[in-house]
Amino acid sequence: MLRLPLYLCVMVLVSSCGVGKDESSPVEISNRAPVITDSRVLSVREGVSDVVSLSGTDTDGNSLTFEIVSGDDQSLFTITSAGNLRFVIAPDFEAPSDANTDNKYLVNVELTDGTLTDSVSLVVSVTDAFEGRVVDAPISGASVFIDLNGNNQLDADEPSGTTDTRGYFQVDSFSLPIVGDAKVVSMGGLDIKTGKALTDLALVSDVPTDKTQPVNVTPLTTVISAATTPEEKAQVLSAFGISGSVEELLTSDGWAKAESGDENAKANQRINQQIGLLLQTAITLTDDADESTDVSVTLAQSVAKQISVVAQSEGSIDLTASTTIKTVLTDAAQEITPSIDVASSVVKAVADAVAMVNAVVANITLDPLSDMATEIVVAAQGSLQASVLDVVSGSVTVDSFAEEAGAVKLFKNIAVAADAPDSDSDGIPDMLDSDDDNDGVADGSDAFPLDSTESIDIDGDGIGNNADTDDDGDGVADALDAFPLDETETIDTDGDGIGNNADSDDDNDGVADDADTFPLDSTESIDIDGDGIGNNADSDDDNDGVADDADAFPLDSTESIDTDGDGIGNNADSDDDNDGVADGSDAFPLDETETIDTDGDGIGNNIDAFPLDETETIDTDGDGIGNNIDSDDDNDGVADGSDAFPLDETETIDTDGDGIGNNADSDNDGDGVADDLDPEPLDNTKTPPLAIIDTDISTGDAPLRVVFNSNSSIAGNPEDITDSIISTTWNSGDGTAGSGSTFEHIYHSEGDYIVSLTVTNSDGYSHVETYPIKVTSNNSLISISGSISIPSTYVVDSDVNDQDTTPQSNDLFSSAQQISRSSVVSGYVNQPLFGESGNSWLLGDIKDVYKVNALGGEVINLIVGNKNLGDLDIRISHLDGTYIDFSVGDSTLYESITLPDVSDTYFIVVEAFSGASNYLLEIGGSKSLAMHGWNNEVEIADNELLVKENKNYSMTSIRQTQKTMGVQKVDTIHATDYSGPVLYKLDTSTFLSSSIKSGQSPRSASWMSFSSPKYETLLKAKELKALNHFEYVEPNFIRKQSALPNDPFYQFQSWQYEQINLPEAWDRSTGMGNVKVAVIDTGVALDHPDLVHRVTNDGYDFISSVFSSGDGDGVDSDASDPGDGRDNAECTWSERKSSSFHGTHVAGTVGATGNDSFGLTGVNWNVDIMPIRVLGCDGGDNYDIAQAIYYAAGLPNAYGLSPNSPADIINLSLGSSYSSYFERAAIQAAIDSGVIVIAAAGNEAMDGNPLSYPASYPGVISVGAVNPEGNRAWYSNFNYAVDIVAPGGYDHSNPFSTTPGMIYSTSANITNGNILPSFKWSIGTSMAAPHVAGVVSLMKGIYPSLTPRDLDDALSLGLMTVDIGALGQDSEYGFGLIDANKALQTAEGFVSGVNTNFPPLLNLTAYEINLGVTATEFTVQAYNAGGGLLSITDVVASSQNISISAPSSEDGLGEYTVSLDRNNLSQGVYTESIQFSSDYGSRLLTLYFEELASNAEQPDGGKIYILLYDLISDDPIKQVSSVAVSGQYSFTIEDINPDVYYLVTGSDIDNDGFICGPAEACAYWPSREQEDLIVANKSFDNIDMVLRFEAQVSASSQALSTVNSSKALKIKSNCEKEIDVNRSDKVRIYPCVEQHLRDLK
Repeated sequence: MLRLPLYLCVMVLVSSCGVGKDESSPVEISNRAPVITDSRVLSVREGVSDVVSLSGTDTDGNSLTFEIVSGDDQSLFTITSAGNLRFVIAPDFEAPSDANTDNKYLVNVELTDGTLTDSVSLVVSVTDAFEGRVVDAPISGASVFIDLNGNNQLDADEPSGTTDTRGYFQVDSFSLPIVGDAKVVSMGGLDIKTGKALTDLALVSDVPTDKTQPVNVTPLTTVISAATTPEEKAQVLSAFGISGSVEELLTSDGWAKAESGDENAKANQRINQQIGLLLQTAITLTDDADESTDVSVTLAQSVAKQISVVAQSEGSIDLTASTTIKTVLTDAAQEITPSIDVASSVVKAVADAVAMVNAVVANITLDPLSDMATEIVVAAQGSLQASVLDVVSGSVTVDSFAEEAGAVKLFKNIAVAADAPDSDSDGIPDMLDSDDDNDGVADGSDAFPLDSTESIDIDGDGIGNNADTDDDGDGVADALDAFPLDETETIDTDGDGIGNNADSDDDNDGVADDADTFPLDSTESIDIDGDGIGNNADSDDDNDGVADDADAFPLDSTESIDTDGDGIGNNADSDDDNDGVADGSDAFPLDETETIDTDGDGIGNNIDAFPLDETETIDTDGDGIGNNIDSDDDNDGVADGSDAFPLDETETIDTDGDGIGNNADSDNDGDGVADDLDPEPLDNTKTPPLAIIDTDISTGDAPLRVVFNSNSSIAGNPEDITDSIISTTWNSGDGTAGSGSTFEHIYHSEGDYIVSLTVTNSDGYSHVETYPIKVTSNNSLISISGSISIPSTYVVDSDVNDQDTTPQSNDLFSSAQQISRSSVVSGYVNQPLFGESGNSWLLGDIKDVYKVNALGGEVINLIVGNKNLGDLDIRISHLDGTYIDFSVGDSTLYESITLPDVSDTYFIVVEAFSGASNYLLEIGGSKSLAMHGWNNEVEIADNELLVKENKNYSMTSIRQTQKTMGVQKVDTIHATDYSGPVLYKLDTSTFLSSSIKSGQSPRSASWMSFSSPKYETLLKAKELKALNHFEYVEPNFIRKQSALPNDPFYQFQSWQYEQINLPEAWDRSTGMGNVKVAVIDTGVALDHPDLVHRVTNDGYDFISSVFSSGDGDGVDSDASDPGDGRDNAECTWSERKSSSFHGTHVAGTVGATGNDSFGLTGVNWNVDIMPIRVLGCDGGDNYDIAQAIYYAAGLPNAYGLSPNSPADIINLSLGSSYSSYFERAAIQAAIDSGVIVIAAAGNEAMDGNPLSYPASYPGVISVGAVNPEGNRAWYSNFNYAVDIVAPGGYDHSNPFSTTPGMIYSTSANITNGNILPSFKWSIGTSMAAPHVAGVVSLMKGIYPSLTPRDLDDALSLGLMTVDIGALGQDSEYGFGLIDANKALQTAEGFVSGVNTNFPPLLNLTAYEINLGVTATEFTVQAYNAGGGLLSITDVVASSQNISISAPSSEDGLGEYTVSLDRNNLSQGVYTESIQFSSDYGSRLLTLYFEELASNAEQPDGGKIYILLYDLISDDPIKQVSSVAVSGQYSFTIEDINPDVYYLVTGSDIDNDGFICGPAEACAYWPSREQEDLIVANKSFDNIDMVLRFEAQVSASSQALSTVNSSKALKIKSNCEKEIDVNRSDKVRIYPCVEQHLRDLK
C-alpha cells in the first residue's frame, strides 16, 4: 500500500449542533476548530535543541493546547502546551538518530481547543555545523567567530557562536575565502578549572583542511597559526617536541585525551599552560587601561609570531627560560603598543616570574589536570597578573614585585602533600619550586636542576664542573690546569693571568723566553757552566769543584782563592800573602806574618818561644822551661795532672764540670741555685727551690683583682728529675692565705701590701719570695651596663600575672597569640583565687590559646613549673575549633602532644585544670617528654579506674565519696593481705558534671564538645586522685601482644638458634629442670605434645572481664588458651579473624621439649612453664596483668591466690605505649623479690617508635628484634630503654621462599570448634623476648643464685651479647645480640667467681641540638663512659658552615665548642650532623636549625628585672627592669660605689616576688660561660648575658632586702647539678639551669 506523507493530507473536522422549538428554526454554529498557522518544513542546525515555537488561531477565543500525537520520530521531541517544540537531545549531524538516518525528522503535532482540533505534519531538517572546543583549560562563555577576511574582527557575514560550559562551540558552516586563510578566533570567556574570567585573552587556530572535523583552539594552535607555510608550522611543532602532524593537533580533543590519561596529551597541555601564561602576561604588560583600544587578537598573534620565530630560528624553544620570555614580551609589546614604554628592568622581572611559574608547570611529575596544577594556574592568572599590573604602573618596586611573585608568596595557599618531594628541603615542594636544588640557579638555566652541587657543564660532557676533573675537556685535569675553563691554555707559569701559549715571558723574570736559559723558572735565566743548573741555584757556578760561597772567583773556573785579597787569584799571583816575599822564597806563602822557620818545626820564628829548638814552642808561665817538659805549666803550685785548668793560674777545680772554675763559677754544683743561697754549694743532690712570683698587675684602684702564679718557680736542680715542689702557700698581705700554683685575690681597700710566696721542695728546703702591691682609692661613682640576648625561639605569654606588665588576653580562639613552629613559650595560667596576687588572681587566667602555622608532625611539650601547685593540661584543635588531641596527665611535670603530619594552622590551648603555675610550652621539640600517655591515643578500658583506697578513711566515708563522685567499686577482692589496686566503674550519668575539686572551674563548652568515655575516664581519675580518700588513681590501661603473625609457609627454625649460638650453648647445658618461667600471655594450648610435659599445674586465668575473656567466664584456674579470634564463638567481635595462640607460640620458643623426636625444640629443653592468661579477645588490661605478676612472683594479690612455687623468670610478650603506676609497682615488687622480668620492646618502629610498657620500666629487660641478617627488624622499636636484641624474624613477599625469615614455634588452630595443636610462623618482638627468657633460664639453671642485678651487670659488661650496633649500648640494639654460649659461659663464671671490667665507651653530653633561628654556638662534651683508655680520632661536620674547636687534651676528650655560620643561608629548616670518631666506636650529634624570613617576629622573654648584688654582704644593691627591643634587652645601673658585684636577671611572670623561678626567664653574671665577677673599680659597659628559661624547680629560696623599685624582688637560690661523665670525675654546671631546653634550644 502506498503511504502518502501525512503533511500532504490536512483534514479539518467541523461539528455543530442546533437548538430550537421546531424544525423551521435556523441552525447556528456554536464552535469552530482552531487553525495552526506555521510552516510545515523546518530547518535546525545540529547541536541546537529548540526547533520552533508554533502558533495557532481560534476565532472563538478558546484556550488552545499543542501536543505531539504521532510521527516516525515523535519520541525525539517534546512540546509545551504553548507550542514550543524541542529536541529531547540536541541532534548530531554526523550521527543522525531519525528513523531514516537522513537528518530529516518527522513529527505530527495537534492543536486543540478542548473540543475541536487542527493538526500538522512537520519535517525538521538538521543541517551540519562547524564545531570545536576552546581550551586553555576548557573555556566557557567565549565568543568564537570565523575570521574569513583576516581583519581580526567579527563581521556580520562571519559565522559566530559561544562556547558551552565545557568549552565546546558550534557555528554555521561556511565556505573558505578564495584569497587568504580563514582563522578561528576565540575571545574572552571563563576558565572552568580556575573560575577566572579571561576577559582579554584571544586564542586563534587555523581552520582544519577537513572542515567536518572539530577544531581545537588553544594557546599552542595560536602559535602554530602565526607560522605561514605548512613547513614552518611543522617546524614550530617540532621545536616544542611534539610528534604528529599539525592537522592531528588541530582536530584532536587534547583535553579529553589528557583526562583519559594520555601522557602525550598531558605534555601538550603543559605547553598550553606555559603559552597561555605568556599570552595573559603580555596582555597585562601592555594594558593601557583604555577599553576602547582592544588589541587582544593582534597582541595574541604578535606574541605567537615571536614564539614561532624563535622556535623556527633556534630549532627548539624553552618557555622556562627568562631570556626567551623577555625577548618575546619586549618584541610583541613594541610591535603592538609602541606608545607604552615599560622599563627593561620591569620586563626582566616579569619574565623571571613567568619563567619561574612555567618551570613549575613544566614539571613532568605534575599532572596538568590536577587540582594542584589548577591552583598554580589560579595563582598565575590572579596574583601574578595583579602584581604585574602593579609593577608596570609603578605602584610597587621591582624588588617588591620579585618578592610577591616569588614561589613562596605566589604559591603560599597551595596545599601540597606532606610527603611531596622537596629536593632542597626549602619548604617549597619541587613541583612548586623553580630552583629545585636551591643552588641559586633557576632550573631553566641549571644544567643540573636537581643537584645543588652542580649548575654548569662547560664541555657538555654531562658531568658538572664541580665534579668534572677536566671542565674544559682539554685533557688536563682541572687541578693541574691554570685555565680549567679554557681549552686553549693549561699552564700559567708566572701567574700573570696569561697562559704560556700566549705569554712571551712565561716566568715573568724580565728575560724574554727566547733569551732565557730557564724560561719557566723565574729564579733562573743564566747557566755559566752549562750543567743544567741555573747560577742562582748552582753551588758551583764555574764547576771548578769549589763551592761558590768558598770561591773568591765563582764565575772563573781557573781561580778560587785570593789569600791577600788583591783581586788576583793565587794561581796567577806570585806573592799570595802579599808580604813582599815571593811565594817561591816564603816558608809561609799564605801567612803574611811569617816567612822564616829556622828550626823547621812548622812554627814561624816570629811566634816561636824557642825558635832554635824544634822540641819546644810555648812557655806559659815564662819560667824558661817549655810546656812540653814543664810539670806545672801555669806555675800555680798544682801539677798539671791534677789541675782542671793547667794553663790558668787562677783556677784549679771545676766541681760541676761546666768549664768554669769554682773561683769564677757562681753555682759550683750546677744545681741552678747560686752558691750564696745554696746550703750545699758543692752537692747538686741537695738543692733548695727558688720561689718566683708572676702577676698580671701590681697597682690600681680598689677594688683591685690580682692574679698571682708561681709557675716560674724552680723546684731545685733542673737536672734532677726527682726534685719537685710539694707545697706552695701564699699570703696576700691583708690577712688572706691561699695555696696552689695560682692565687687570685681581690683587694677591697687602698694600701700597700706585701704578697709572700713560700715554696717547699721534695728535698725539704723552702724559699720565700715577696712582691709589693699598691692599691689606691677611688671615690667616683660608676655605672654598670650591658645587654641580655634572648634565644631566637623564646616567646612570653601575653597575659602573665606580673602586676608590672599590661596583659593582652589570649584566652580565646579569636584572640589567640601567634607563635612560630619552633618556639619556647614562658607562660602562666591559674584558676580564680589561686596563685599569687597579680593581674589574673581574682578572675583567673584559666586558658592561654596559641596559634601556630605548622609543617606537621611537630612535638609539643608542656613543662609545668610547679606540678604541686597547679595541674596543667594541653590540647590542640583545628582552626574551626574541632579538637584533635589532648594531654591531661595528673599533676605531671610534662604534657606532650604530636601534631598531625599535615601542614596546617593549629590552636594550642594550655589550661589550668586546678591551682596555678608557670609553664614552658615547647613547640617543635625533638621528642615527647611526657610518658604518662593520658591522651587521645591511649588504650584504656572505658569507664574503669584502678584505685588504691586510703585505709585511714572508713569504708563508710569511702562509699559516700564513691557515690558523690559517681563511681562504684567492683568487688573482686578476696584476700585479706592484698594491698594492691581496686577496680572502680564510672557512673556514666554523671558525665559532664562540674568538678568538685577545690580550685577547679566547671568544664568549658569547648571541653564538653570534646567529651568521650575515654576523656571522661581520664578526668575522673584526676578528680578522684585529688581527694585524700584515695592514695593513687589511674586508668585501666589495655595491653596487647606484640607479635605480628603471618601464614605458616616457612620451613626452618634453626636460623634463629644458630644466630644466637644456641647449639654451642647446648653443649654446656640444655636445661637443669629447676627453673620456672611464667608466660603471661593469652594462655597456652596445654595439651600440645611439645608442651604437655613442660607446663605446670599452677597456671591461672586472670582475665576478670567475662565479655572479653573468650572462655565465657572470669578468673579461674584454667590457663588454657581458647583463642582470641572470631573463630572462637566467644570472640565474634574480635578484630582478628583467626586466633593467634600467641602464648602457645611464646611458650614453645622458651621451652618446647627437645630431643624427643617430635615437633620442634625450645631454647631450654627442660624448663617449667607457668601458663598465665591475661590477654583475651582484644588484649588485656593493667588490673589483670598486675594481679598476674603478683601471683607469678608469689606475692599477695587481689584474689588471695598462690602458685606452687614462684616463677624465676616472667616473660611479657605484650605491651602498649602507656605507663602505669600499678603495673610498674607490681613489676618492681616482683624484681625486688628476685624475679627476672623480660618483656618485648614493641613493634611500633614505623608508627611513631614510642616507648613500650612494661618493657621500658626500670629493671625490666627490654628485648628488641633482629632479622636473619642480624639487622634491626623494620618493626622493632628502638630507644634508650632497649637492653638486648634477639631473633624476631621478618615477613617475605614470597610466602614460599626457602630463605628463613620467620620464627617457627608451637601453636594451635580451631577446626569445627575444636582446638588442635599445630605449628606456625610469626614475627615480632614477642617472638624475640622468649629467646632471651629461654637463655636466661639456662643461665639460672647453671647459677641458681642469678639475680636481676647480676643479669643487669652481665648485660652492661657485654658478658652475654655480641655488640652488633654502635660501640656499647645504643638505641637500635641495646647492648647487642643475645649470645647463648657466651651467656652460659658467664653463668659458669658466676659460679666460680668472675672478674669483670668496663670496656671503653664514647659518650656525648648531647646527641641532638636545636639551634633555633638565631643561635650560632654551643658546647658539647665527649667523654669515656666506660673503663680503660679512649681517644678521639676524628671529628667531622657535615657542612662547611659548621666549625669545631677541640679541647687541648691529648686524648681529645673534653668540651668541644661548635659554631654555626649563618651567613648566606637561605630560608628553610636545616638538619646537619657532627661525627665523633674514637678508637672505640663513634657517636653522631645531630643539629637542627632554621632560617626565618627577614620580617620574622623577634624573640621575647617578657619583662625582666636586673638585680645587682654585693659579693661580700650577698645583698642586692640596685634593681632595674627592662623590656626586649628587637630581640634584646639593654640595661644600665648607675651611681654605684666601686666594689665587687654579681648580677642576677629574671622575669616574675607569676608575681610571687621571686625571679628565676620555674619556667621564668633567668640570666646570671658570672655564669657558666663567663666566670668573672664584676670587680668594679671603673664603669663597665660590656656585661653581656644570655637569657634562659628555667625548667627545674629550685630547692630553696632566699629573701632579699627591699630595694628602690616598684616592687621588691627576690631570687630563687642557684643550685649545682653534677653530671657523671667518667664514673669518677664530676663536671659541674653552674648555675643549674634546666638542661633539656638549654641543650635543645
